[in-house]
Amino acid sequence: MTKMKILKQIATIILKDELEDKSNEISNLSLVLKSYIEDIYALKYPDPLEDYYNTKYPKTKKLYNKKFLSRYIGVDVRCFVGNYHNYRLPIFSSKDDELAIEALQWIVKNKTYQSDSKSTGLAEYWNFSFESKELTFMDCEDGAILLYDILRANNIPAWRLRIVCGWAISPWSGKSAGHAYLAYYSKTHNKWVALDWCYLPNVEPMETQPEYKDVGFYGDVWFSFNENYSWSKAK
Repeated sequence: MTKMKILKQIATIILKDELEDKSNEISNLSLVLKSYIEDIYALKYPDPLEDYYNTKYPKTKKLYNKKFLSRYIGVDVRCFVGNYHNYRLPIFSSKDDELAIEALQWIVKNKTYQSDSKSTGLAEYWNFSFESKELTFMDCEDGAILLYDILRANNIPAWRLRIVCGWAISPWSGKSAGHAYLAYYSKTHNKWVALDWCYLPNVEPMETQPEYKDVGFYGDVWFSFNENYSWSKAK
């Protein structure tokens, strides 16, 4: 074999090895890039509306004196919501706005309003949602808290929900009284609506629902809250 043929054969072998190495590098790089692309698509970017509504009103700290056994303990109101992981709550398959109405209908169908004074003998008594789930009779805030956790269990984000506490005109007595209801933000229609299970519940489609502030029987808001923040009424 001539020297030239030997050199060509050596060059071919070296080139083949180099090409295989480059091919492996490209293959590995492709896998890395695919992984990066999957990570990028999996990222959840913050919704600017979330920051807007979380900071629109000044934050405050609200405690509720809940009776445990024979004594009262001050509980941050935020602790009453966001408790939806450890027990079975109704799950719906609809999109957000339809889901919200279906959840409200479920509460209306399965729960009956009864004042705390009648059910507990106390002027005011808040239940956690896991308590209310087992009850047939409950007060306004109990149903609102339960409805909140049902929507959270159905993947509605916390920033689009808040329990509103304030004055309202009672549909039974016509007098002003303290009341609590769930406010829900519809992204599709860019408005907050009242999902009120006991004061003339409105189960019409979301597009026909008025802004909760435009509902005639709601008065001044004392405070509102979700599992992350509590707000005072002043801007």
